[in-house]
Amino acid sequence: MFAFVSAAYRNGRVVRDPDAILQSGKDTCLDVENNNDTACCVWETDDWAAAYASLVGLFALWTIMLAFEVRMYTVAGVTAQWYFAPPGTVDFKGTTVGTLRNALGPSFGSLALGSLVLTGIEIARQINENARRNARENGGGAVQILACMITGCMDCIYAVIQHVTKYATIQCAITGAAFCDAARSVSRLLMDNFLNAYGVWWLPGALLSAAAFIFAAVYGVCVGLSGYVAWNGSAGHVDPTGESILLGVCSFVLALIVLNFCISVLLDVVDCVFVCYVMDLDRQRRSRPEVHEVYEEVKAKTAKVPSGTGIHGAMDGGQGRGSAGGSNSDGNAGAVVRGPGGNIAYGRGADDAL
Repeated sequence: MFAFVSAAYRNGRVVRDPDAILQSGKDTCLDVENNNDTACCVWETDDWAAAYASLVGLFALWTIMLAFEVRMYTVAGVTAQWYFAPPGTVDFKGTTVGTLRNALGPSFGSLALGSLVLTGIEIARQINENARRNARENGGGAVQILACMITGCMDCIYAVIQHVTKYATIQCAITGAAFCDAARSVSRLLMDNFLNAYGVWWLPGALLSAAAFIFAAVYGVCVGLSGYVAWNGSAGHVDPTGESILLGVCSFVLALIVLNFCISVLLDVVDCVFVCYVMDLDRQRRSRPEVHEVYEEVKAKTAKVPSGTGIHGAMDGGQGRGSAGGSNSDGNAGAVVRGPGGNIAYGRGADDAL
């Protein structure tokens, strides 16, 4: 790919430098701006080369995002098959290969569309960052504040689109639906069940990334010290200190890359289990009771429902019950799943949501 870009920039012609003036009696030219000798001619690349390089960069970024989407699809498909497997199932042989075959076959178009959305988000974020930098360097105080507000709002929109795309890819892996249908379906699932997925977005990733950095740093230090102890005073090592530092840095980088990959796979599993849990709530099922117990404990620790209200009030003394309009006695929305005719199938307080 880089060879093609390099070959594209070799297409052009030699033209005279407009900023150079031929010196009388000499074979060199004078640079008007810097007042020094310079070449009289320059290489002018064809106009299409820059556009070609931009398209190659776009294609490369799209390919990288597609690889991430295939990984997400494969992990989500395998995890969903484990989650919805009948109780007692222990043999999952061939699930990874089968899911990867689906990703590269029937669902490849959906993954290509999802990766295109992620590519557009990355480009838009880069444009946002450039606008913020230009406002900081060239704009006044009011311009900087306005640019910060606009780019901040746009970053929030990009983050929402990115996470909806992630959940849509998981829904594609679970149901085999098209990308747009999966996006609408998973958005409805989250909205109907009053589930706030923001905590699932950033908290596990932040904790695991910090742990991976610390572990990689400790590993790099240990490897560097081991190398120094082994090489210090031995023949053939002129600078054991420098070599040990280089070894430790390389070990740190490699360990961080491996750990970040493992963390990304683990986070994909967490996201997929979350979507499967939402699907269970929507269908009033408990495919994995142990998973439901974990999420219910999380909800119990994070919910801020006063005693005697909502579903807890109904359990404690019947003080709070859902009304026909989907609200409990204190006015909180209580409808979670509605039937086709609008009847409430199950209700609880909106504050008792994850």
